[in-house]
Amino acid sequence: MLDIIVPVLGRPQQIEPLLESIVSSTVVDYNVVFVCSPHDTAAREACESSGTRTLVSSWGQGGGDFAKKIALGYASTKGEWLFQAATDIEFSPGWDLAAFELAESGALVIGTNDEGNPSVVSGTHSTHTLISRSYCDNPGASMDGPGTVFSEAYQHQFVDQELVKLAQARGIWAFSHNSVVRHNHVHWGRAPMDKTYELGLSSFGQDRIVFNKRRMLWA
Repeated sequence: MLDIIVPVLGRPQQIEPLLESIVSSTVVDYNVVFVCSPHDTAAREACESSGTRTLVSSWGQGGGDFAKKIALGYASTKGEWLFQAATDIEFSPGWDLAAFELAESGALVIGTNDEGNPSVVSGTHSTHTLISRSYCDNPGASMDGPGTVFSEAYQHQFVDQELVKLAQARGIWAFSHNSVVRHNHVHWGRAPMDKTYELGLSSFGQDRIVFNKRRMLWA
């Protein structure tokens, strides 16, 4: 079973298109779990009205919100695999089968092709990733240890870099060019700037400093 975990902040209009994309493109057995903020009424109502399982965080908006929402989704599900999703992505037919082909050869962290980020397109990074639950359980998918997916040491940026670089250092990373999960991000000219992007991008400099310090833990 695959648990598709979707952290949500704003963008209620994107909930239904995302679900349509998942339904039309995913073959393996899966569950979708939305994780919303308590103050984000419109987005929460959009998630709940879709009939999809919706969790509401117990904290207010602040640093580490994205990683905490993924952690809540991880703790609230039981599937053998997790997929870290977002409201600005679009699944392509066959994405899941292409990714799971690499799992058969032993990979525990499998990158998908977002068709935007140059590091992703080159196969050296992933912004949306298929992750083995057993790997998150122990030793943990971040340097924070067992029972973690993303580190909460960051405000928002660079959590995916730590996930990927650590998996590469451990030899359990793989990338699937044929697993296309398109990232309709403002940086690639596929979406307008909004408050969610502004908030996420605001911590780039601070988070880069944190990443450069932490990378010595696995280098």
